[in-house]
Amino acid sequence: MNNKEIIDEIKANLTNEKDVDIAYLQTEMEIYKKMHNEEVIYAIADMLFHYLDPKVKEKLDLKTHQVLDERREEYEKVLNLLENDRYDEAKAILIKLSLTFKKASYVKEKNYYDFDQMIEYFLFCENVQNAKKLKIRRYPEPITYYLYQLASIYQKENNIYKAIDSLEEALTYNPRCQYVMQELMLLYEEVSKDEEAFELAKTSLKYAYAKEQLAQAYQFIAKYFFKKQCYDIAIVCYLTSDSYRKTPQNKEVVIQLVKEYSKVPLEQISDVNDIFAKYHLQQGIAENVIFTINDFIAYAKRLNDYETVLYLLNIASELTDDAYYQIQIAENAKKLEEKTNGNKNKNFTSDEVDIFYNN
Repeated sequence: MNNKEIIDEIKANLTNEKDVDIAYLQTEMEIYKKMHNEEVIYAIADMLFHYLDPKVKEKLDLKTHQVLDERREEYEKVLNLLENDRYDEAKAILIKLSLTFKKASYVKEKNYYDFDQMIEYFLFCENVQNAKKLKIRRYPEPITYYLYQLASIYQKENNIYKAIDSLEEALTYNPRCQYVMQELMLLYEEVSKDEEAFELAKTSLKYAYAKEQLAQAYQFIAKYFFKKQCYDIAIVCYLTSDSYRKTPQNKEVVIQLVKEYSKVPLEQISDVNDIFAKYHLQQGIAENVIFTINDFIAYAKRLNDYETVLYLLNIASELTDDAYYQIQIAENAKKLEEKTNGNKNKNFTSDEVDIFYNN
């Protein structure tokens, strides 16, 4: 049997009689300790935890927070070590922290994700309905950033492939992490993994929630099609990339391409649309991103959670430049002020945003 089947069988043998189950689980624990099967050990520990006296649970919770605080202090050491170019020491701590996380993640059957931004969690769920039914919890440690920092150290050591491995693993803990995607695209490009960089750029584009992310993704896609000698879409993607930047950086490249391959028709907007359609490539902000933002805005409004409403409205406004969102920002900022001042009935705390994570 594999570990999942073992854990399922142990759960099936539980009787809901406290003393019987504790004795049974303790026996099973000893068996799997001798086998050094950490995944099953952690699963059994989680089952035993539910039978503990509330006061004992409280003490364990305090101990857990203490351990987490110690790990945060360890991570602070890492940042100081990196500032002082002490990469070997920093790497050793990061590897230890990452391994500790991986063991702890077994406790909840790997339902933990390290979403760097709340919007990344929303985009992962895609809509409110999914957010309510998916078993997702935030983990109180930045595992994605541990692995990102490890990747940066490996790069300094010229170990590009280990850096790639670290970033690929980071994406398993946060599949919507844009800064990891975009660093990984650079490394794929460096080792001539053009197809991998292209696919990742399309994924980044699909979940991009800021203009600079869109600009970077289109930049990679433009380079990819240039190498493929598909100059029409390369030119369009370079131009699209610059459309999302405050300071365009592709002007000279585009001028040169147009000079050499002047047959590319770009006389009107429909020409651009046709070229995107020709390559089955996403044009502009993904519809699913806007849908997700609007869905969670509507839900947060029903909860009177104006902090989250404003957070999402600001993302939407920056992303689209749509006047509608600017109007909504002003209206909801006023509602938040009224709520803060006690002029409205207070239904939720300032930590209300956790309802999206801990439904």
